[in-house]
Amino acid sequence: VDWSDVWVFGDIFELDLSVPLALGAHVGVMVNQFTPTWEKDYLRSHSRGHLLSSLEEVLTLLDI
Repeated sequence: VDWSDVWVFGDIFELDLSVPLALGAHVGVMVNQFTPTWEKDYLRSHSRGHLLSSLEEVLTLLDI
């Protein structure tokens, strides 16, 4: 599987998402009141980054 076909979802960018994103995966961070603004800004501007507030949004992204 090519990294561009991989999706990774998590709640901490540094632990869950930074390496997969660097390798070419699509990533989605579950945002909450503690998510740093810089993380949200960075992922919002990245073509493979997504901000999520519910697990239902994962189904929409994956077109399930």
